[in-house]
Amino acid sequence: MKKIKFVLTLTLLILIFSINCFAAENLQIFLPLQAYNLNPIFAQDKFSRQITEQIFENLLTYNSAGELVGELAKSWQIKLDGKLLEFELKPDIYFQKEYRNGIKTFNKGREITAQDWKWSFEYLASPVNKSPFTTLLAPIKGYQEYHSGINSEIDGIKVIDKYHLAIELNKSQSSFLYNLADSAAVVLPKEDVKKDDFLFYPVGSGPFYLASNTKNKISLKKNDNYWEHNGQQQLPLIKELNFKIISKKKPLTEFDQQANILLSAAVVESGGQINTESYQLLKKPGNYLYTYVLTFNNLTSFSNSELSELRMAFQYLFTQINTADLDLKNYLTSDNFKQFFIKPADLYVGQEPARFEPVLTKLSRQNKSLIMKINNNPFNFKIAKFIQSKLQQAGIKLVIKANSWPEQLNYAEQVKTSDIYLYNYSLNNKHLFLQQLADFNQFSNQSNFNQDRFTNLLAYRELENSASKRDQAYQRILKIVNNDLNIYFLQQADPYYANNELSNSQIFKNRFLANQYKYLSLDFIQ
Repeated sequence: MKKIKFVLTLTLLILIFSINCFAAENLQIFLPLQAYNLNPIFAQDKFSRQITEQIFENLLTYNSAGELVGELAKSWQIKLDGKLLEFELKPDIYFQKEYRNGIKTFNKGREITAQDWKWSFEYLASPVNKSPFTTLLAPIKGYQEYHSGINSEIDGIKVIDKYHLAIELNKSQSSFLYNLADSAAVVLPKEDVKKDDFLFYPVGSGPFYLASNTKNKISLKKNDNYWEHNGQQQLPLIKELNFKIISKKKPLTEFDQQANILLSAAVVESGGQINTESYQLLKKPGNYLYTYVLTFNNLTSFSNSELSELRMAFQYLFTQINTADLDLKNYLTSDNFKQFFIKPADLYVGQEPARFEPVLTKLSRQNKSLIMKINNNPFNFKIAKFIQSKLQQAGIKLVIKANSWPEQLNYAEQVKTSDIYLYNYSLNNKHLFLQQLADFNQFSNQSNFNQDRFTNLLAYRELENSASKRDQAYQRILKIVNNDLNIYFLQQADPYYANNELSNSQIFKNRFLANQYKYLSLDFIQ
């Protein structure tokens, strides 16, 4: 019996030791682009956000099912028919007390209070900062007066006491709670925000602090002042994260051998191939969706019905896209694009491609070039080239113009100066999708379609307090979007490659990747 107990004890110790040894190792994550701005209210690209999401925290976040749960909010209540939100904060949550490999932060690791949340939201909405995410807070009462410089604070954000915060909205808006889970709506220590190097060495409350930031590598280290635990163990279990930038000058195989996680976008950017057999890299589907939006301008030579037909023709082109056409077998998770709302088989039942020939023929006879503007990234360019080749077969010339980074920020201007505009953005909840649709409709050049049904139903959904009726309205909106609006959507999840030794590892039992690292789907971890 003693021998059996000894063997069991020894086995348990070996198991614990092996888990802890792995947890103590650095995790290598490979990215295709350098993160240039790590201030969360400005970080727009997904690679920067992958880093800031380890440093900062929200009131609310998503669980593995995509549902809202509290992060630094212990609980919340919805009052006044959805117009008033009251949050109870978790106590004993502290800002990071060090950064840059041990330098003390200006906040000295102090406790986070409701006043910090009010200051952080007003910092995000400040007209001086001009954050691209300021409209996340637009539904709050007093936002407009503050953002325009009339008032010195947002009246709708009230500090009740140390651990209670109230937010009053102008009207009931179901999407607003999801705004609070956005990577820009985080709590910040104002003492450190004022530092000159905050863009490159930000300070938050998350599980990792930024230790070093160089051209080819960004290192995050475990925040020993972190609040969350997994049983008796303080999280995170990983001691260091290394985000390494892939150089196009080196073969991708050199990075394969070192990688724990390799995002598929890194493969596309580097033009490389993954040697999955040699380096035990397993392809996994991501759960963070990327939406590709094709917007049609007001083509004056077309009637509403003709423009609708043109849009349908483009939809048909998109259903024909596959990985062989685009040469992106390392990027897409399936052989074909997933249409956002309606399966192609349902949309084109009994409809032959010839149905779309008349409108394409008319466009061809006009002997003009269509201008397509795109966000300048390799994947969008491949989609645009595919469309260009298909239109060329129909005798239509399509000129592709890739926007520079500053041009991409001015969506309204880009739509006005193009016949077709292709761009992409990240999406992780349906409410955000509807909110962005409402923003799209403010531009007059999109008035070729009768959008009254959409506008009225969207307003109904935002004001209606019944969750079941909101869901019914949402399903109606999907059909209207698919039939009435001059916008077409494609959507895919971004896959990634994970090293075999990460499978079933205890490092994923904590919030580091399972909850907070939104770009990776870890449902394969048991």
